[in-house]
Amino acid sequence: MSNHSKGFVILPRSVFDSWVFTDPFVFYCWMDITRSANFHDAIQVVKMQKITVKRGQWVASQRFLAQRWNCSLGKVNKVLKMFIDEQMISVNREHSISLITVDKYDDYQDLSQYREQTMNKKRTKAVTQIDTKRNNINNINNITSEETSQKLDKVVNEVSELIDSFKVVNPTAFKRWFGNKTQRAASQDLLDNYSLEQIKRVIKVLPQTNKKQYYPTITTPLQLRDKWSALEAAFVSQKQDIKRKITVI
Repeated sequence: MSNHSKGFVILPRSVFDSWVFTDPFVFYCWMDITRSANFHDAIQVVKMQKITVKRGQWVASQRFLAQRWNCSLGKVNKVLKMFIDEQMISVNREHSISLITVDKYDDYQDLSQYREQTMNKKRTKAVTQIDTKRNNINNINNITSEETSQKLDKVVNEVSELIDSFKVVNPTAFKRWFGNKTQRAASQDLLDNYSLEQIKRVIKVLPQTNKKQYYPTITTPLQLRDKWSALEAAFVSQKQDIKRKITVI
């Protein structure tokens, strides 16, 4: 059970809310088709014929499935017809070979699809929060919608530009921070206390200071906000050391 060399099958939660899950046998058949379909293109020899079985396809005759699923040919035909009618699979029969294709296979078995959905949800949530803030400003300050839009557009643009500046510090993670409430809030706190250009100048030197002794390690907007004073103190201490060395010389 601990050997993962054969890979894995993604099982989205939506399956448990669909009609497929209401019947144990139908659910078993669907899972068997999904897990048996090729994860990548491959050449197979079937009935002395060399064929290319693509990603998301499975060579399986109804007679084979009847034996595998321990049921009659009629029951296999009914299950496959349900899947075909729901546009879940298509079945191609040529030269006595049956080829089952899982429709939209990548929608089920490509992790990047789920990551993209997650990122889209975070972006939507971020935009919704900004819209809510825009409405609050309208109600409290009683200013025109145009002024509100310009003000919040500036806030969003500056936060985005600040986060983008962290690419030089954390090139793999910075893209996720616009959808992260904590990192956005830390970016806004920084902008409330310092100018964008001042912050960007500090971020620009972080790749060097992160490698220096006695300097705080800073790789995120949250860390920069919380360690700003410590970073300033390190700069001041370095300048004093330089002055002392010059005096000695």
